[in-house]
Amino acid sequence: MNMPKKNHEDIQKQQALLNGLLQECLKYSFKEALEEWDQNASLEQHNVVTLAKSSFTSTGLITLSSYDFKMVMVLYFDMTKPLREFVVNINHDKAENIFNDSIINDYVMEMCNGLGGRLKRYLQATSYAFGMSTPNLVARNQFILSDIAEFDFNSHIKCDVTSSQASEPLHFGLSLFSMVNNIQRFEDRFKEVNFNRLQDDNAVGALEMF
Repeated sequence: MNMPKKNHEDIQKQQALLNGLLQECLKYSFKEALEEWDQNASLEQHNVVTLAKSSFTSTGLITLSSYDFKMVMVLYFDMTKPLREFVVNINHDKAENIFNDSIINDYVMEMCNGLGGRLKRYLQATSYAFGMSTPNLVARNQFILSDIAEFDFNSHIKCDVTSSQASEPLHFGLSLFSMVNNIQRFEDRFKEVNFNRLQDDNAVGALEMF
C-alpha cells in the first residue's frame, strides 16, 4: 500500500519541527561545553533565523557525517580582547599570551572539538557509521558554504556569555547546516533523543575528541 504524499503544509510543519529539535541540540551542546570551560559563567541563548548577515569575523567548522546525513557545524566568533582574556585566564596562561594568536586559535579549535563531540553524542542515535572531522578555522569572508550547497535544514542560535574571566561579555553564533537522506526516518529517531538523560547518563562514556 502506497503511503499518501505529504502536502506542502505538512512538509513545512515537519521542517519546522526538525529545525526546532536541531536548535535545541545546539543549545544543549553549547551549554554543556560552556560548563566545562567555565562553570561560573552565565549564558543567554536565542534562536535566530539566520546568521548570514551577522557581524562575526571568524568561523570554526566541523563536519559530522553518517550513512543518513551530512552536517556542517559552524561556530561564529570575533577575535576580541574579551575572548583573548577568557582563553588566557581559564587556562591560567601567561598574561602576555593574550596577544598570541596561535594560542587563541588553538583554543577556539578545541572549543569546536568539544561542541562537535557533544553534537555527535546527541545525534549518533539517529544513524550509524558516524564520523566527525577535525576542526578548521576560516575567515568569515571566505565562508561561502551556504552559497555552494542546498541544505535541508539551516539551524542557528546566538549565545551571549558573561564570565568573570573576561572584562566584557562574549558573543558567539552557532549554526548547523544539514543534508538528510531520509527526513522521515531522521525525524522518527531524533524525536526519541532525551537530552537530559544523555547529560546525566554516565554509561554513555567519554566524548570522542579528534
